[in-house]
Amino acid sequence: MTADVLMLSWLLATQGGAADHPASELVGRWRGTSICTKADWNAACHDEEALYDFKEGAAPGHVVSKGYKIVNGKPEYMGDLDFAYDQAARAWIAEYAGPRVQTRWLFEPHGDDLNGRAVALPSMRVARTIHMARQTSR
Repeated sequence: MTADVLMLSWLLATQGGAADHPASELVGRWRGTSICTKADWNAACHDEEALYDFKEGAAPGHVVSKGYKIVNGKPEYMGDLDFAYDQAARAWIAEYAGPRVQTRWLFEPHGDDLNGRAVALPSMRVARTIHMARQTSR
């Protein structure tokens, strides 16, 4: 192989990912559990039944989620997050910065199953573990 071909192969392997992870793998309605890590540093966290609606974002390769927790059988809106696929992390990632907390949300779809976690920043401690099943596509 020539040096040019080797460089192109390396670039495709390290910079790729969006083509292998289209927005459609995350788009849809997902429902499941969002379980807190039990620790003193995470005492304000509460386990939840969660519902997420993911739609294609305005920017190419982005997906926007509308997050809800289920309270008394009804969805209670929690907020929106803008996700993009991160090849190094092998996950869809979004970050949230609020007045008291900063978190990184990572989701890994596997067909109709979605595994995720919320990581506290800057400590990188896992604050929540999320397991969901696809309810609808698009």
